[in-house]
Amino acid sequence: MTQDTIWAPADNPINVTDNLIINEGVTLTILPCSQIYFNSRRILNLEEFSPGYYYDGGANLGKMIWCHGNLIVEGTEEEPILFTRLQDEYKYFWGNIYLDLE
Repeated sequence: MTQDTIWAPADNPINVTDNLIINEGVTLTILPCSQIYFNSRRILNLEEFSPGYYYDGGANLGKMIWCHGNLIVEGTEEEPILFTRLQDEYKYFWGNIYLDLE
């Protein structure tokens, strides 16, 4: 992501099919009631969990947000923000949200 962006409920669903990298100095704002779906990886046992979940030049199968800039996410109990998997099966897992806090 190279410019400030706002994700809003009007954009639902927001499908993250590749790793989303928020560049330094860029802000992604996610508004209440937004629905974010990540392309995910099937996991059948815990030994399979770690491989494929760390950013590896885009080779990771469970996609993620890698934030070098700013991420503003402000949901409420009445208007939550949903982060979940794109695949509709409980054995699929998306990566994570990595915040570069340097």
